[in-house]
Amino acid sequence: KKLFTTTGEQPTVDLEAIMTTIAAENAGGGGPTILTATASLNFAVDEDSYQDLTVTVTGAVVGDVVVLGIPVTCAPASLHTYTAWVHEADTVVVRLNNYGVAPINPPAGTFTIKVFQ
Repeated sequence: KKLFTTTGEQPTVDLEAIMTTIAAENAGGGGPTILTATASLNFAVDEDSYQDLTVTVTGAVVGDVVVLGIPVTCAPASLHTYTAWVHEADTVVVRLNNYGVAPINPPAGTFTIKVFQ
């Protein structure tokens, strides 16, 4: 299965295939642990600001790698981005940064958070 594809100018990454490949290659060999959580998140962010929402991911520790699955209905338009990190034990912060000059209010959506240890 292809892990990366290109449609026109837009590259696409098959994150699930990458994670499955990593898990398969490391099965029984002490490979990474992947913690997963989903959460319905609803952001409303003023201009030139950000909003943080938290998600419980049991077992996550500060410094773990976090991968964020964003629903297509919440996908970033120009001038805003999502970031995520383990803020404290068992807690991941998902941040929506708005770099624009107008407030944004994307629809609520179910985000997937994967933490690699």
